[in-house]
Amino acid sequence: MTRWRALAPALHAELEQRGYLRPWPPIPAGGQPAGQTLGGTAPHRGTGLTARLCVTLPDTLAVPLHHGVYWTNLPHLQALEAWTDRWGTDPATRRTAPPKALAERDHHAGSITTTGQIIRTALTHTLHNAHTAP
Repeated sequence: MTRWRALAPALHAELEQRGYLRPWPPIPAGGQPAGQTLGGTAPHRGTGLTARLCVTLPDTLAVPLHHGVYWTNLPHLQALEAWTDRWGTDPATRRTAPPKALAERDHHAGSITTTGQIIRTALTHTLHNAHTAP
């Protein structure tokens, strides 16, 4: 059995639960690639992942995953861009932001979902179901 076939039922259920299994507008040219988040951290810069799971998904799963992540993240990414325009990227300048502004940034940063988060959730369900199957 291939990785994507093992993962497919749980991933389909996760996409359905999130409301991603629906028609989405195309991602505009130059749009932020799915899974690449503004303000995120890479595996070797603080917190982050240290391992990868590579899986090739059929379009029936990949398209709603990528488009759903893009369109649901867009308002939060735009808010983070506006926040950065106002408060900058320099840590010293950011310290001058009032607590309410910092809380706003934390809210938007915490509301972003990556493709990896969704796939890892599906993988967790897949592994849990494999261990509990009779």
